Amino acid sequence: MVGHSDYFFFPPEQANAFRDDDADVMFSGKPKLGILERLTKANGHVVWLETNKMPLRDADGVITGVIGMYHDVTARVEAEASKCKSCVLAPVAA
Repeated sequence: MVGHSDYFFFPPEQANAFRDDDADVMFSGKPKLGILERLTKANGHVVWLETNKMPLRDADGVITGVIGMYHDVTARVEAEASKCKSCVLAPVAA
């Protein structure tokens, strides 16, 4: 959304985390891949996103921003959490 920052869409603590990742990518020039992020929607519903962020470069190779992609992995995270709750740990061999 042109003209709006993360702070328009998300609570400050979430926006700060997103912006910190963006700054890391811009200043290091290295992508951040497979970031697992907890996102609380405006209605209070929590979703989990797997995000990839890469530096956006102009024709001269100068970093001008960040391009990011994400997909919702809530079902996977909830399934993993459910498995952990029902796991029985085997005794450790001496």
